[in-house]
Amino acid sequence: MSAYIFSHYDVVVPQASATTMKARCKHCLSMISGGVQTNSNFITHLRRKHKQVFHTQVLPQLRRTAPLITKKPSTLQYQVVPPQPAQPTDILIKLIAGDLLPISIVESSHFHKFVSSLDPLYQLPTKEQINTKLLPEMATSTQTLIRYHLQLAHSVCLSVSVVSHETGTLIGITAHFVKDWMLCSLLLSYTRFECVCTADTLKQETEQVITCYELAQKVVNISVYNSLNTPPPYELSLPGFSTQGSDNCIILRLDSLETDSKPLLGISYDFLPGGSPCFVHALHIVMRESLSKLSEGLKNSIQRVSQYVQSIEQDFNKQQNESASVKWISQLETIRNLLNLSEDNFEVTHFSKRDKDNLLELCEILYPIEHAIKLLQKHPKTSAGFIIPVTRGIKHKLDQITAVYTGDLLPTVKLLVEERLSRYEQDETYITASILDPRFKLRWSNQDEQFRIKLSFMDKVSLLLPYNTYPPDENTSPSTKPKDIEDDLFSFMATSSSHDMPLPTLAAETEVINYLAQNCLDIDTEPLQYWKTHQPAFPLLAELAHSYLAIPTSSSHDPAVLKNLINLDLTSFTSESFQMLMLVKFNLNFGVSQN
Repeated sequence: MSAYIFSHYDVVVPQASATTMKARCKHCLSMISGGVQTNSNFITHLRRKHKQVFHTQVLPQLRRTAPLITKKPSTLQYQVVPPQPAQPTDILIKLIAGDLLPISIVESSHFHKFVSSLDPLYQLPTKEQINTKLLPEMATSTQTLIRYHLQLAHSVCLSVSVVSHETGTLIGITAHFVKDWMLCSLLLSYTRFECVCTADTLKQETEQVITCYELAQKVVNISVYNSLNTPPPYELSLPGFSTQGSDNCIILRLDSLETDSKPLLGISYDFLPGGSPCFVHALHIVMRESLSKLSEGLKNSIQRVSQYVQSIEQDFNKQQNESASVKWISQLETIRNLLNLSEDNFEVTHFSKRDKDNLLELCEILYPIEHAIKLLQKHPKTSAGFIIPVTRGIKHKLDQITAVYTGDLLPTVKLLVEERLSRYEQDETYITASILDPRFKLRWSNQDEQFRIKLSFMDKVSLLLPYNTYPPDENTSPSTKPKDIEDDLFSFMATSSSHDMPLPTLAAETEVINYLAQNCLDIDTEPLQYWKTHQPAFPLLAELAHSYLAIPTSSSHDPAVLKNLINLDLTSFTSESFQMLMLVKFNLNFGVSQN
């Protein structure tokens, strides 16, 4: 017996004949008889009884040590087919999960013919094998990889999406964290509930996920996207504006997310630790409620625009409609294009002066919210620092036109902005995120509140390193005038980024002073890259940036994905298979989707 084959056997027992022997298999403890000069019986036993060991360990070794055959044997009776690799089956499961195909596709005769045309030797797994073995194994493997990445994460922010579906309610929970100074996202759970979703259900589901992944000490913020009571934001349309030719808005169940019979309309999620409404969704709610309160005169003017647009080819607006992902934004762009026509061309539209004044007022008042949503769409990566500056920018823009428009729309919008967005200005989490964003720092704050905000921020940083001290770096103050932020939404901000602060006594205070003394970055700069470069200079602030700059401002799913989920026929999936498929689908790329 060769030394390699002998490594799989022990307790060699010589027989009476010098040409025979017995050995005990290490894998199953069976006694195998064989010749002293030949190994065929021992090899055959491994090949028949221990296929995985044979194909992964023995066969490669035999191929390396086999003599080179220069002539094809003429008595070859059959061809040994190597074992079927697992890769095609893994790809099949990822295909089903990636496109949420019905698992029953493996029973389709047409799909069998297609696979056979690619590889006649490949045997498709059955539907039962996928449901009971292959899919659970891949979901478990994915979940293990998720746990590994979350264990390495310094802190985690969660986004919770609550979406109505004709079969029930979908609750998706996604983790956001900074890894190697890149923003990463992992879907932790996507569950379908056939019953009405209550606040208790949402709280229980979130707590189960936090417990499952051991995140109790890592969660910084939970952002909730709740569309139970409203159509998806991308389906919101201006009143009177025809949506003919576009996809019909799905009729959603109007089940309220409620606790103790009190509906929660996205204003407060205090029943979740660190819970707050999704900021972009809050902007869309402001828009939806503003449009619901339009006067009949404004609605009639919008309807006349819609009728006029349908009567022409819409060439002037085709590009905008193709690029816009939100209906009401596209429709506002259409109105704005009409208003930008020359006087002679505008007369052709047969709109009255009253119509023109109504449309100008509508576009002017809604512009700050429209611009804010476009800005957040343009900067989807790290936008937690935008929340307070955007909120104050909207208020500033609306205040500027208070004396111009005396109708009911402007006071209504201002009241809704105050009701829906002011909570972010008072939230220490979002205040910290804005300060840690090197594009804004404290420029959004006014003189009356700066001292309080600075002290609170210093206290937060000091908790990371309360006792170490070192002298301030005198060379960190800017020698040139800070670059101003060009975007007009932030025109209310001061042009300087430096702030008068007391002399430092702690290392934390020194970091804060030196950081705030530096110039603010350009609005298109990626803040995480700044912290990657400046982590050695500001280690404490960089540690906070890991936590607070991972806060999402919108749903973890873009409008196209959300629309596909809402319109998806889920009757072909069980609740368990749907959850496993979603886990695999949204974590296909090495388990981490880097935005």
